[in-house]
Amino acid sequence: SQASSYSDANVRAILVRDCGLIVPENELKWQSIRPSATTYDFTNADTLLAFAEANGLEMRGHNLMWQNQQWLPAWTQTHDYGPDPAGEAARLITEHVTTVCQRYAGRIRSWDAVNEAVNPSTGTLQQTIFSQKMGSVEAVLDLVFTTARQVLPTAQLVYNDYMSWEAGNAAHRAGVLN
Repeated sequence: SQASSYSDANVRAILVRDCGLIVPENELKWQSIRPSATTYDFTNADTLLAFAEANGLEMRGHNLMWQNQQWLPAWTQTHDYGPDPAGEAARLITEHVTTVCQRYAGRIRSWDAVNEAVNPSTGTLQQTIFSQKMGSVEAVLDLVFTTARQVLPTAQLVYNDYMSWEAGNAAHRAGVLN
């Protein structure tokens, strides 16, 4: 299991005292809950959500797709995508988003559906193995949002990114806003 701030009793006390909503660090990301193409491990995410619910806190779902290859599990690079790579990539994404959203339906009402799809240095959309197989980043992003909306018709689904107004961030900011 991955260590997180939530394992610290002092942090938990501050969260309960001062917050109304928590956001997982890694507990819901692909590399944490999807150890292989055929298995899921929700242990850490379930523990965090149980903590939130026991203490009257909301939990935001973070995230259904981090559009950055370094944050996808290693198996996504070596997976056999077979004779229809686009179809297999779409199947994996659809299955993942559906499984995660169904598990937490009614308990997590706001999701970072897609996280950081824009390359900060260029302002262009970042490629992953999935977008390479499906032919475009837009196809992946659309599939994530569409699938999540089908499973969670009333949930808040958002694109999450950071932007900064300091010098050197213009390309990232423009890319996100575009």
